[in-house]
Amino acid sequence: MWSIGVMAYEFLAGRLPFKVKGSSLDMASGGKLDFEEKTWQSVSAHAKDFILRLLEKDPKIRFTAMQALGHPWIRLYYR
Repeated sequence: MWSIGVMAYEFLAGRLPFKVKGSSLDMASGGKLDFEEKTWQSVSAHAKDFILRLLEKDPKIRFTAMQALGHPWIRLYYR
C-alpha cells in the first residue's frame, strides 16, 4: 500500500513525495509530506487524505487494500 501512495503522490505532484536521500522506507522516517506547494492547490482534500493514509509511517495504522478501495476519493471512480 505504501508503494501505491508513493505512485499516487507522484502522479498528482509530478515528483516523489519525500525530499530526503535513501530508500522509500528510510524516507518514511525522515521525510515529511508537503501539500502546501502550488501544485496541490487544485487537488481535492479527499485525494490528499487518501495519500496521507497510504503513506502512514506506522504499518498497523496504514490503509489496507480494502480500506483504500472504500475511501471516498476512490469510490468516485470505482464502483
